[in-house]
Amino acid sequence: MLVDGAILNNVPVDAMRDRVGSGQVIVVDVNPREDLVVDVSLERFGPLDVLTRLFSRRTEKLPTLPEILVRAGIVGGIAHRDQTKAMADLLIEPPVGRFPLIGYGQAHTIAQVGQDAARARLS
Repeated sequence: MLVDGAILNNVPVDAMRDRVGSGQVIVVDVNPREDLVVDVSLERFGPLDVLTRLFSRRTEKLPTLPEILVRAGIVGGIAHRDQTKAMADLLIEPPVGRFPLIGYGQAHTIAQVGQDAARARLS
């Protein structure tokens, strides 16, 4: 099993092909299929804008640093991920986008979603 951590090759099918030779490669892609558009109402992020939002009753949510980093990784890896997924013998994409990135408290639910997706794909 190879896991990259979404830094260089977040779906390492090519590396796995080199290892298994003629064996089958099964990919479980848990990257969220999320809309990567920017809310134009949040286009200003200067210090004064942030302070104004903190002390006003406005409800829009500014992205956190981890969210920005995750999105940068998603955008950076989309083209390569699509190319490598096409090399898989079986592709399973469980619908896990509704769960937080570090949703350890929901591990059993997430595992069940993955299990259901695998069963559906295998049948």
